[in-house]
Amino acid sequence: MAFLKPLSCFVLIMILSSCSMHKMMFVESPSKYEYEKTIETLKSSLEKNNWDVFTIIDRTAHYNEKGFEMTPITTMEICKPNEAVNIIQHDKYKSMIPMMPMRVAVYENNNGEVYVSRMRLKMMKKMTGGPIKEAMKISYVDLEKSVKDVIKE
Repeated sequence: MAFLKPLSCFVLIMILSSCSMHKMMFVESPSKYEYEKTIETLKSSLEKNNWDVFTIIDRTAHYNEKGFEMTPITTMEICKPNEAVNIIQHDKYKSMIPMMPMRVAVYENNNGEVYVSRMRLKMMKKMTGGPIKEAMKISYVDLEKSVKDVIKE
């Protein structure tokens, strides 16, 4: 297996473990609060852990305006400026800009349960190298610290 590139190993592991891509790339956790309190508490916790919260977007309103009925969905665009700059100052990594800022979601499912969803940065860290890996290492710890304030354990 030493001749396989890291991404090939990742794909092989994914196939062998029968995991779906979305479960490998994203994690969702039930909130210990109701919807609005989850958003307020998460925003505060993110800021406390040195995340910039750029925008909080009510996605439900958007879909309702288009004629669709949705359960409540909110996304927060977040960034750790020091880590982002360490990635995008290199031309080689500027292609990642469409994924920035990163997002965290708070939503209510069809049963009325509230969840927090985010990228699985620990997995991203394992799939990358250089400044991306370093940024993901720091961001992973700070994001999980922030989310811990609102999720059930």
